[in-house]
This record gives sequence, structure tokens and C-alpha cells, in this order.
Amino acid sequence: MLGFVLFCFPPLFFLYFFRETYIEQKRGESSNDRNDRAIRVAVKWYNEHLEKIEDEEKIQVIFLTNDRTNKEKALEEGITAYMCK
Repeated sequence: MLGFVLFCFPPLFFLYFFRETYIEQKRGESSNDRNDRAIRVAVKWYNEHLEKIEDEEKIQVIFLTNDRTNKEKALEEGITAYMCK
């Protein structure tokens, strides 16, 4: 059976205080776009971290967003993503 984790946000620890997931805002990037990218980076890292756990039941983080562009970028980055309204 496939388990899952709902990645609630704001995941402040992962976004701001964890070296592997902290990112700088790019020049010209809006705060919202930086935040979206930071969340995708954290979700991707968390999925990779969970893959290392040896267990019969694999856990997968699923990214939910109400932003079509954010979902498309997540899918391009190999993140399982769904839209919600």
C-alpha cells in the first residue's frame, strides 16, 4: 500500500532553516515566485529523503496547489503535483 504525507505549509523549518532546502531569491523574482520555488525544493528534498527509508510501505509527498504554473513547474521538476480549487 502506498502511504502519503500532506506537506502543510508554511514549512518554515524546511524553507528557511535547513541548508539543503534554503534558496536565495533570484534577481527579478517576485517574493511569491521565490516562495513557490522554495516549497517545490523542499517537497523534492523530502521525497528524496523518504525514498531512503527501507520499509515495505513507501511514503510519497504529493504537492497540492491552486496555481497552474506552479503545478506545471513541479511536474517538470519530477514532483507529483495536483491542482485544487
